[in-house]
Amino acid sequence: MLTDWWTQLEATPRFGGPRRHIQRLLGKDLTILLEETNILRQGKTAPTFPCLKRRGDGCPRSVIKIEDEYHAVCGNRPSECSDLIMSEHDVAQLSLNILVLCNQIGAALSLRGKPEKSSDLANIYRVGSVITGPGVKYPVYLASRLSAQEYTEVLGAIVAQQNGSAFVMLVPTNEFLTDTLEHQARSLGVIILALVDVMAVENGKIVTSRSPEHLFASLGQHSSAGFNDTGVTVARAMVCDGKTTARRWINLDEQGYQALIAEKDNYDVFADQRQHSVWKTDTLTKAKVPDSNFSTVMAAIKSRAYYDPNTTGPDLTAGKQVFQRARPIFDPRTGKSPWRIFQSIKHEDGHMVYAFKPEAGVSFAYLFLPEV
Repeated sequence: MLTDWWTQLEATPRFGGPRRHIQRLLGKDLTILLEETNILRQGKTAPTFPCLKRRGDGCPRSVIKIEDEYHAVCGNRPSECSDLIMSEHDVAQLSLNILVLCNQIGAALSLRGKPEKSSDLANIYRVGSVITGPGVKYPVYLASRLSAQEYTEVLGAIVAQQNGSAFVMLVPTNEFLTDTLEHQARSLGVIILALVDVMAVENGKIVTSRSPEHLFASLGQHSSAGFNDTGVTVARAMVCDGKTTARRWINLDEQGYQALIAEKDNYDVFADQRQHSVWKTDTLTKAKVPDSNFSTVMAAIKSRAYYDPNTTGPDLTAGKQVFQRARPIFDPRTGKSPWRIFQSIKHEDGHMVYAFKPEAGVSFAYLFLPEV
């Protein structure tokens, strides 16, 4: 349930916007949960309403009150987006209360101490501390960045501040966690945790899906293992076991790749770009799948809100046709049943866009070639 939240948080550290827009990004249920837990707090009426994509100097749309309704009006001439008519509830501004988020993460991980913004490191928060024994305390930081390089710089900055002492670095997702970065962290006794992998929702509260003792077991243990050919990434996999809707990226070396291949019959859909093949329930469904199909599926997975193949896809004007050819191969839909992984959504402008929102119970593994 929280996957979309961590993805949006990483993409937009100062997350916020009109309630209807937030519900469009996260879904109504998740938005309600974040409001009820005070992670998102309501403010005044939003002055603007975001467009799906910028189309001119008149973007985003201005919010204007007309009698008892609120209209989101395009400022471009001619108009590029249709007007939206909304209620006061729809246009209320929701904004991130980062310290409340840190407090709830800290409670779930059984951390000690009060969350605070780092006075020395930009956009980094100290969530609390892990106490592993009498007098043994390690700080836990939350950082959100938009590239592997930026996370590498953050790691270096915290290492310098800690004078080489171990710590925990929390990040929203594992999208930008490279083998090199994780190896560097292990060599320093540092643990990097992707919140998307370890946080869940239970009875309306954010909890950890694994015990803190297990998560922090290697904290302070310096790894001296070298980085050799056996650790070279040969594929990058997006995996969901179907037990929940949680999914994660995994970097695979040759050994890990072969191990995942051996488990392909455990997944409803198993797609492998190295072999250009797709299996469904252990049956080869399609061979010689072109790279363009894998590229458009990768783009859909990485889309932060909705995927419009003709504007943000790798194939541009031909993007919609490529995605529509790829979707029946990569989605386990049968017959006239609804799509189970890539949902169709009618955009407010009237055209169809897509969202990577797997249903509960569907399992898949998409193996892509590593990005250069």
